[in-house]
Amino acid sequence: MDDALQMREVPFETLVQEASSGLEEPCHLVIRDQKTWDELWPRVTTHRMPDPAVPGQWPVDANTKWVPPPSPEVDWSAGMVILVALGFRPTRGYHLEIDRIGVRGSVLIVHAVETEPGDVTFEMASHPVHAVTTPPFDGDVEVTIDVRQAEIGDCGLPDD
Repeated sequence: MDDALQMREVPFETLVQEASSGLEEPCHLVIRDQKTWDELWPRVTTHRMPDPAVPGQWPVDANTKWVPPPSPEVDWSAGMVILVALGFRPTRGYHLEIDRIGVRGSVLIVHAVETEPGDVTFEMASHPVHAVTTPPFDGDVEVTIDVRQAEIGDCGLPDD
């Protein structure tokens, strides 16, 4: 097989994976600096609410009643952020996961899986997003998303 067609895997770590972000349009972004990450972060976390069981989780503004949590730290000298967002989905139950990243030739290939909900959903919009860190890469980035249907199990109940 031609070396240019073989894919070399690239390590990555999840920074954030949300069922409902504030990113209402589908997109994939490569972020290489703190300023861009800090500007994007409030949109990523717009629909995240503080957990009332965790006092002082993050500050609350007197006017808006919500201030985004601090953005996760990134070592920009050793990496970059790849963010994939599905945009608007009509119900809860959608899930997005970047499951594989690799280099093929001069292109960074990002593979993600969108899992669609089964029959039981909540009638509330969602905006799934997944952001990961990877080592720096200067070439083009290509994102592919496979769509799968959620599998509903038997909840561990015995057969009749």
